[in-house]
Amino acid sequence: MQRNPSFKTYLRNKLKDPTFRKGFGEERHKLKLGYQIALVRQKAGMTQAELARKIGTRQSNISRLEQGNYNF
Repeated sequence: MQRNPSFKTYLRNKLKDPTFRKGFGEERHKLKLGYQIALVRQKAGMTQAELARKIGTRQSNISRLEQGNYNF
């Protein structure tokens, strides 16, 4: 019986595909940026709603940014 490859092996093989690698890199960048936004907001003691009011947007947009759920 063949053992399933580890996720690390699976990802290494998928990253050989230039299209996948490009998309993976873009998503990784969005997640890192969202995480940084959330950290700074939390360190400032602000809620998503408070940050949204300060920059003139809606709380749902802040949530989307922090989750990396947006398109460039």
